[in-house]
Amino acid sequence: LFKSKLLQAREMQTGVKEKFSFYRSACILQWTLIEGPSLFAVICFFLTGNYAFLALAVVLMLFFAMMAPSRLKIIFQLQLSEEEIAQL
Repeated sequence: LFKSKLLQAREMQTGVKEKFSFYRSACILQWTLIEGPSLFAVICFFLTGNYAFLALAVVLMLFFAMMAPSRLKIIFQLQLSEEEIAQL
């Protein structure tokens, strides 16, 4: 889902603000799809006491932290031109 939204954002012929808005919604979708299983693993840990669920939740949270946006990541993923980078 994230990749298809990212491709749509790249192909948009609108300004940088619209592309960035679309990119932001794609990122929120991606983070939600990571956060949901993580919360589920934490709940399963509390219900069962199985530390495998806790380890899974920690791994998912680390993966979630690695997905944090940065200026370089946005420029790379949206394949922005020099003029668009100046507007960002």
